[in-house]
Amino acid sequence: EDLIDERMYSKFISTIDDAEPLTDEESRAIERGLKLVEFLKKAKRVPGSINGTVEKFTLWAEGEVAVHGKSVAVIDVSARRMFAELWFHKSYAQKRKYLGDDLPRFEVQNIDGTRALQYFNSVKFPPPFQPRYFNNWFTWEHRTMDNGGDMFIIAFEPMNTYTGAHQRIPPTDKMKEGETNGVLIVKEISKNICEWTRIQVVNIGVKLPKKVMQILTANQLKWASKVQERHRRNEQEIENELKFDLIRKMEEHKNCPLFDDQEDIFNKSKELLEIEEGWVELKSSTSQYSSVKKWINYIPPKKGERSIATGKVTGTVDCSAIEAAAWQFAYCSRRRVRESVEAGYIARIELKDISNQVNEATFAVVVRFPFPLESREFVFKQIWKSEEGKAMIAIHSVDIDKVDYGSNVMKLRGLTRGWWQFEDLPNKGNVKQCRATFISYMDPNGILPTRIVNSLIPDHLSSLTLVADNFQKDKLVDLVDGQVLEAIVRTRWDQEIYTEQENKIISNGISFLQSVKDSSDWLKIQNETEGIGEHQNTSVNDI
Repeated sequence: EDLIDERMYSKFISTIDDAEPLTDEESRAIERGLKLVEFLKKAKRVPGSINGTVEKFTLWAEGEVAVHGKSVAVIDVSARRMFAELWFHKSYAQKRKYLGDDLPRFEVQNIDGTRALQYFNSVKFPPPFQPRYFNNWFTWEHRTMDNGGDMFIIAFEPMNTYTGAHQRIPPTDKMKEGETNGVLIVKEISKNICEWTRIQVVNIGVKLPKKVMQILTANQLKWASKVQERHRRNEQEIENELKFDLIRKMEEHKNCPLFDDQEDIFNKSKELLEIEEGWVELKSSTSQYSSVKKWINYIPPKKGERSIATGKVTGTVDCSAIEAAAWQFAYCSRRRVRESVEAGYIARIELKDISNQVNEATFAVVVRFPFPLESREFVFKQIWKSEEGKAMIAIHSVDIDKVDYGSNVMKLRGLTRGWWQFEDLPNKGNVKQCRATFISYMDPNGILPTRIVNSLIPDHLSSLTLVADNFQKDKLVDLVDGQVLEAIVRTRWDQEIYTEQENKIISNGISFLQSVKDSSDWLKIQNETEGIGEHQNTSVNDI
């Protein structure tokens, strides 16, 4: 069955660019559908969905007979493939949604020779409510976005608004008529990943209790989760695909000028590089990477002042500057959201309606602070700029009145500013490397104990370690370093000048090696070598 569906989708995809032109009636339906997008911006997030992989929103007042629902999901297939699946209601995948009921459904494609279709659907409702039937017409439009990607819009409205031919509907004696309209929007994110937004208004013709309406709405919004799960691919595979797509954009936009508002943020964030005094290296901070160094610049506040601290971290990453910047810019990748939730974050989301430039994104994060302190919220924008052999990311708080988290989160809003700089280094063999610097300014909005600040900054600076972890190629780098050292030893060892202590260690080592070669009495050898290095006072940490 799935193979049959795929063949049907492929055949339809091949005809998209040659579809019949939209009629005036179809164009008006598309525009009405897009108006719903603006209207639903005031919808409220469904409680409990804040860190889910599908964003869900509703707009409904108790006592009303119509409810508005919205879901936004990233689907791991191409935009064209997703559009084809949404367009065909008679596919086996769609039929499996209704296994177990015998309610009537039908679809008629290309009504009146247009690209539109008629779809008659029936839906069961919990007792004592009768099933509802919905008779609708659908049409679609293909557009090209500013970034060159595909966007597909499917609008649907009640059939009684269509002026053309109507297919006769089956008997509906045991059902009541419902009414629905909405829009489905599929946007290309990368070659095999898309974003699907679904907005639907449902009027079942009767006032329902709030609890029943919430259940019905939740069931409707589950569809996006099921579609997403059906197409889900490996997390790392998706992360790599999105990263490579962003790398491509960074390469294409090298040395491009920033917009005036972006330039202002860049200059303010870059000022952090000018801080020269007050840095204290964090000796106690642990990292598996010897190149990673952390500093803090913090003066405990006087009475009435706020706790403000700045941290700095530098290190080497085993990739190009642009690769590292692309990974860091993806602040809300699936992996990083999942890891944040596991670490106890209350929320970590991208505010997609705020930023519309290819090189910027806006995020909101709510971090738990130790009891009895309130959680802190940070809302900030990231802007990237790429140059030859170099990439930068500016971070700066933005003024947004309120972020919808789906529930009343007790929090204080802090301010943040940051600067990421990645600069290419010479390759180590075949391994690309770059020098990474991250400087972060944090104002958590309040007077915090010094011990809290001293724990927050090192944790925040661990962002560089995450970048290094993702690209680490220690074995390859060590191999290259070993080969370089071997070449030095082979060509220069006899030219070195050693101390008396070093000469004695070397002599003892040579004697030990000779004894291993000449004797089979291993116990005797062990006894004879007890004194090797006994005069060496050098510790491991001094080497």
